[in-house]
Formats: sequence, structure tokens, C-alpha cells
Amino acid sequence: MVLVSLILFFVLFSRSVVPSCYIATGNSLICSKFTSINYSDFNKTIQGTLKHQNAKLEDIKDLHMYDVALTEFTRIILTFPQLQSVSVSSSSCFFLDNNNIKQIKARTFWKIRKLVKLVLNNNNISIIEPNAFLGLIKLETLELASNKIQRLQSQAFAGLFKLKELILEDNSIYSIEPKAFEGLSELSYILLNSNNLQSVDGKTFMKLPSLRHLFIESNQLKSLSSTAFENVPSLIDLHLGFNKIETLDKNTFSKLSDLLILDLSSNKIAALPEGLFNATRLLKDVALNGNKLQKIPNNLFTNLNKLTTIFLSNNEIKYVDADAFKGLPKLKTIGLSGNKLKQFNISILYDSSLLCVVFLKSNQISMLSLSDLAQFNNLKTVDVSGNPLAVYNVQEIQKKYPLANLRKYNICKENNLKSSAPKQRMDISVDLSLPDF
Repeated sequence: MVLVSLILFFVLFSRSVVPSCYIATGNSLICSKFTSINYSDFNKTIQGTLKHQNAKLEDIKDLHMYDVALTEFTRIILTFPQLQSVSVSSSSCFFLDNNNIKQIKARTFWKIRKLVKLVLNNNNISIIEPNAFLGLIKLETLELASNKIQRLQSQAFAGLFKLKELILEDNSIYSIEPKAFEGLSELSYILLNSNNLQSVDGKTFMKLPSLRHLFIESNQLKSLSSTAFENVPSLIDLHLGFNKIETLDKNTFSKLSDLLILDLSSNKIAALPEGLFNATRLLKDVALNGNKLQKIPNNLFTNLNKLTTIFLSNNEIKYVDADAFKGLPKLKTIGLSGNKLKQFNISILYDSSLLCVVFLKSNQISMLSLSDLAQFNNLKTVDVSGNPLAVYNVQEIQKKYPLANLRKYNICKENNLKSSAPKQRMDISVDLSLPDF
């Protein structure tokens, strides 16, 4: 608590341009406001702080730096021979976020072998040399978000044998060389959102046997090859929303037999190839909302008997074939709002006896009665607003299956498309006024 309070004090209340350092709890060094100052002066400040607080370099195990414009950060790191943490996280940490680091050279951290977490967010890093992190044999988390990285070179992360989380969001990455992630056998989480990747193939994510969570949202992806994910068979979360994907190969997901969550929302997909989901039989949540789909063909979701949620809203769907949703015994939520459906025979969901939420808002449906819905004993919410149904028809449906039930029964808690990943949560929030589903 003392450490957190001191950090907040330096970040939020220190308005002076005078550089300062302070040792908290005896082994955490907090430094702030080192703008336009050389290493020599920085070192003098540290030495003065140590002397004033009767401490030694060897005592420092946790280092926090804010608003620092030093470029010789390698020398800073090597100043502290015992850098490790007894902080709140109980892990070895080195925070260099919000500074002015521009390049990470090879073997920068060679002698700092006790780090478990390294945070380099919000800097000006544009180049990561091969072997940049060599020596960090205990590192588990590496954060490089909000920098200016454009390319991940081969061997960029060499030697990070224990790395589990890699945060690379909000950069300008357009290229990932084939061996960029080589040797990261324990890596389970990669966050690549908000970059400039245009393609992904079998060489992009090579030799990552433990990768479980992959986020590549808000990039420039236009297509996915049949080999895109063949080397990451352990994936359970795959998030590809907000790209420009137009086509999918039927074998794109053929190696992902453990996949639970697939998000392809807000792309430009006009059609889904037959057999696309043949290998992903454990899928629970699929998001295809915000695309250009015009038809849901027969047997598209065949054998997905674990599927609980399908989001197909805000497409251009005119037709849903009779067996499109055949064989989905655990389906609970389906979203088809914001399409061009003129009719919808809810009986096509006859295999889904657990169905409890149906979104049909803002279509062109002119006929749907209570008797059609009565066959589903677990049905709690049906949204048919914005359709050319008779007023009394809409009123009786809304009365029996009101939107308020979403909150009353907390239905969507288990039906949201939610990642189990440690960092990112892909929660589709319930906005009762919008046809988001």
C-alpha cells in the first residue's frame, strides 16, 4: 500500500521539472521527471538518494521510472546488480513505461537474470534487435504496448524460455519474420491488437505449442490462408475482429481442435465455406456479426454440439436454410438483428431445447407468433422490435419475453463472448437499446 501511494504521488502530483528519486519500503526505487538529463547526472541523483536514505545499490530490487527521457537505459539497468521484486505482485519487475526509449539492442538485459516482469509501454521503441532480451531466463511477462515497432525480427525474443505473456498492441507492426517467436515454448498469450498486419500464414506463429490466447484485432488482415494457424494447435481463444477479412479458406481452422471462442466480427466476409467448422467441435462462442453475410447455408454449424452462442447480427442475411442450425443442443443465445430477413421460422432451432435468448431486431419479418415461440420452454427474451409485425403481435411477444429478463435472469452472463485470457476480455455488453446481437 505504501508503494502504491508513493507511485500515485509521483505520477499525479509531481508537477515540478526537478528530477527526483525516492526509496520506498527499503528496496523499491521510484524515479520521476528526468527530462533532458544525462546518465552521469542521473547516477548522481541515485547515489544521493541512497546516501540520504542509508541504502546501497544492492538493496534495490524493484525499480519504477516515470517521465524519464534518458536514452542510456542499459547503463541504468546494470547499475542495480540485485534487481528483483518484493513488491505487491511478489514478482521481479522492471517498469520503464512512459519514457523515451527508442531502441532495444542485443543483450541489453544480459546481466539482469531475476526479472519476471518487464514493462516498456508508451515509449518510442521502433527497433528490437535480435537477442535483445537474451539473459532474461525467468521472465514471464513482457509488455511493449504503444510504441512504434514496425517489424518483429527473427530471434527478437530469443532466450525467453519462461515467457507466458507478450503484449504488443498499439504499435505499427506490419511484418513478423518466421523465427520471431522461436523458442517461446511456454508462451500462452499474445496480444497484437491495433497494428498493421496484412496477412498471417503458417510461418507467422511457428513453434508455439503452448499458445492458448491470440488477439489480432484491429489490424489490416484481408484474408487468412489455410496454414495460418496450423502451428498453434492449442489455441482456445482466437480474436480476429475489426479487420478487413473478405474470404476464409475452409481449412483455416482445421488444426484448432481445442478452440472454444472464435471472433470474426466486423470484417467483410460475404460467405462462409462449407466445412469451415468441421474440426472445431469444442466451439462454445462464435461471433460473425458486422460482416457482409447474405445467407446461412445448411449444416454450416453441424456437429458443434457444445456451441452456446452465435452472433450473426448486422450482416446482410436474407435467407437462413432449414438445417442451418441443425444439431445444436446447447445453443442458448442467437443474434440475428440488423439483417434483411423477411421471414424467420424459429422451428429451425428445434434441436436447441435450451434456447433462452433470440435477437431479431431491425429485420423485415412480418410474421411471428407466440405459438411459434411456445415450443421453447427455456425461452426468456425475444427482441422483435423494428420489424413490420402487427403492433399487437409485438406487444404480446414483448410482454411474455421482455428484454428486462436479460437482467432479471442474468442470462447473458454465461452467454457473452468472453475470453478466459489473463489480460483481455472480449465482453459483448448488453445494450438494450441497440441491435448489437
